[in-house]
Amino acid sequence: MAVATFNSCEEVDKEVYQIKDGINLATFENNSQTEAQIAATGDYDVDMKIKLTGASLADVSGDITVVVAVDDASTAVEGTHYSIESTTVVLKASNNYLGLLRVTMITDGIVTPLEVQPVLSLKIASATGDSNVENSGKLSNLTLSYACPSYLEGTYDVETVRGDAGVAHWTEYVEEIGIGTYLTEYVGTWNPPLNPDYGMLFTDVCGDLNVPQQDLADMYGNQVQSIAVGTVDDDTGVFVIPYSIVSSGWSQTYTSTYTPVK
Repeated sequence: MAVATFNSCEEVDKEVYQIKDGINLATFENNSQTEAQIAATGDYDVDMKIKLTGASLADVSGDITVVVAVDDASTAVEGTHYSIESTTVVLKASNNYLGLLRVTMITDGIVTPLEVQPVLSLKIASATGDSNVENSGKLSNLTLSYACPSYLEGTYDVETVRGDAGVAHWTEYVEEIGIGTYLTEYVGTWNPPLNPDYGMLFTDVCGDLNVPQQDLADMYGNQVQSIAVGTVDDDTGVFVIPYSIVSSGWSQTYTSTYTPVK
């Protein structure tokens, strides 16, 4: 730990020294970012921002040519998880020394779920064009997150059973608002809904359904969250979500069963 701390501080001190000494650095704008796509659906372009930073940017003239390299720490495999058409990026003075490295995320041939999502670790290998500019050498990690196909959006007949045996029925539309992320119209056994625009958020990760902790109907301080992993019947399309609603002086469990309306 001491060695790691020393090396980390040494790298920071070097960068601070370079900036104070008038050296500007070509670097990625973000140290990390994630691109999430459903497996086996094609190729997707991801833009990674590169910029100049430093105390004497006003002294830099002309365009800066940056070459990006894949670091040994990378676990993503070229040709399987990603491709990069060109590792050279020109930071133009006319564009305030901002540029984009385009990475293509490959999803064809990927079988989900993956035990570990691959990470593409990139660094600025060189920066040329002005003696006041150097490469930072710091890594930018792009996590390539492969999601399983999920097709739960649609209209459902819903039966919700409370822990005290109370039962409620209704028909509602479940909307997909992100990759494997859904929003219901209802939550608990309130009918009509507490909030006409927001019921309950849940996620589908390769058939495992979870309710992340959230405010009740996006309006109240009561907390809604999973009490067990929900399930999907691939043959019938019926899915079940067990969850709880908890406040400082009250709590209740619920199990909602969603049956597709044909």
